[in-house]
Amino acid sequence: MFRDADVWNLVEVKPSTTAKPEHVTDAAIQTYDVEGAGLTVGKAFVGHLDKTYVYPGGDYDLDALFALTM
Repeated sequence: MFRDADVWNLVEVKPSTTAKPEHVTDAAIQTYDVEGAGLTVGKAFVGHLDKTYVYPGGDYDLDALFALTM
């Protein structure tokens, strides 16, 4: 999760290279749980590995390694 002004954006991370329908359901359940805890969720994403990422050596670029799908 990361904060965006007065709301939280949720990322349900999955170990795959595409977002699948069941991942959207998982993100919806997580959104329900987080909102039940009293936080406001602005957006929910499914995070997955970006299959176009090429490791250049050195530190991983996590912003490029993962793709977000709404």
